[in-house]
Amino acid sequence: MSEGNAAVKHRSAAKRTVIIFYSQTNNTTRLAHKIHRESGVDVIRIKPQKAYPSDGDAINARVRREHKSNQYDQLLNVPSSFKKYDRVLVGFPIWSNDVAYPIQSFLSQNQSKLAGKRIEPFSTSASADSSAIKQSVRTIKLLVPDAHVEKGLNLTSGDTNTKKVKDWVKTAVFKR
Repeated sequence: MSEGNAAVKHRSAAKRTVIIFYSQTNNTTRLAHKIHRESGVDVIRIKPQKAYPSDGDAINARVRREHKSNQYDQLLNVPSSFKKYDRVLVGFPIWSNDVAYPIQSFLSQNQSKLAGKRIEPFSTSASADSSAIKQSVRTIKLLVPDAHVEKGLNLTSGDTNTKKVKDWVKTAVFKR
């Protein structure tokens, strides 16, 4: 493939890809924007209508309460359609070794719209524990069973390793 054709292929892949993310403390925001700079894909930050508290224990109490009652967040800034996208890069912080609840809400509420899409999760957490991303992938597969969920990327909240991000973007956006 000539260099010109490769550039067209990359632009085409980027047009069919979107970043949807939630961030509580802006660590995931920084990672989402780094991925955006590397790929040029659309980026959308969703937010729960009712913001989560900053205290971890209060977050966990609210999540347990909402989860127990099968109550999901009402979300702001969610696209009405995903028809123009083949890939959805889903970003979130790890909460209690799993997907942050606002993203669980997003996935559950958009299950039919995401069917058949390739979902590439990326997350930030206090530690780069491989079990967290594995649990996250399992959760995403449960919430969107008709999507193609990939392995994902988990970085510590302070990790600014651009090479890891660049390598992941090459696979998540520009290959397959």
